[in-house]
Amino acid sequence: MKKNSLLLVLAVLIIGGLIGSQIERKLFLKNSTEVAQVPTPVAKKVDIKFVIPGRKNTSASKTEVMKELEKKLSSTAYTLSFYINNDGPNRKYSVDRIQTQIGMVDTSRIFELQKNGSDISPVFLTSPRPEVECYAEIQVVTTKQSPINSLNELEKKNLGVAVAAIPLANFIFKNLKEQNITASKIVMFTELSEGLSDLNSGKFDAIVTRATTFNNNEVASKIGEVKDNSFVNHPELKIISTSENKIPCNTIFFSNVLPESVKTALTLKFASLITTRDGEQLMSEAIGVRYVYNVDPVKWKEVERKLASLQDFQLSSFAPEIISR
Repeated sequence: MKKNSLLLVLAVLIIGGLIGSQIERKLFLKNSTEVAQVPTPVAKKVDIKFVIPGRKNTSASKTEVMKELEKKLSSTAYTLSFYINNDGPNRKYSVDRIQTQIGMVDTSRIFELQKNGSDISPVFLTSPRPEVECYAEIQVVTTKQSPINSLNELEKKNLGVAVAAIPLANFIFKNLKEQNITASKIVMFTELSEGLSDLNSGKFDAIVTRATTFNNNEVASKIGEVKDNSFVNHPELKIISTSENKIPCNTIFFSNVLPESVKTALTLKFASLITTRDGEQLMSEAIGVRYVYNVDPVKWKEVERKLASLQDFQLSSFAPEIISR
């Protein structure tokens, strides 16, 4: 009897252990399944601000084209948005006022931005014409009947200087100053029509403005079409000089804090877009670019050297009187 009772207790213990292990196994499998079903966190998209030069009277159609380009340049890893760099003291967005990850600026401003603490590197140079490199140059212009025919004859003259011509115009002024040639007065103007009006009225002896040259020897002046050192649509004017400093027009830069994967993706998207007719047309309509080409490190060093030579130049050393309108 005692033996049978002992066997019964032992059987109960064995059966209980088996049931317990099954329950424990089921609980383990349940917990494992729950752990496996926890969703993997999705990486948050990076928001990229792309600052571009300001344009007056941006139309609704232009805005729509820019939105289309934003989509083309965005990816699953980041969203790109254009911010317009509005000129003037009250500009809402500018490269040096917001945390900019990518931007397109006048090349002459790149070093100013870096000097002010922007951690950026040039990636692409741009051109408004397909398959040709673009350079920002300076033209000195006067009237056809003016006795001035060379830069050396600007001694003690009154000059109108376009705001957009600075700092590149300082290449000319610095060179003249080193020859002990100085102007009498400089008046800064914003609108080209204003400068031309004052030139024709005799208030200015010459005006200094921006021009664009291309590596196919074409020149696109702010004043108009250039032919035989004069303007087709302004026959009463003559060009005294067009600089040959070979400073690239606009530069697209990337912030050095951008993830390498994003930089690579952006680089590929730019390269891909510009090689198709539709992509080229879209970039032209949206941001005025029809050709994007890589920065050549050797040529860029020369650009750096040239622009660095202007850092300590003071315009007041060339003209004792400077008036800003």
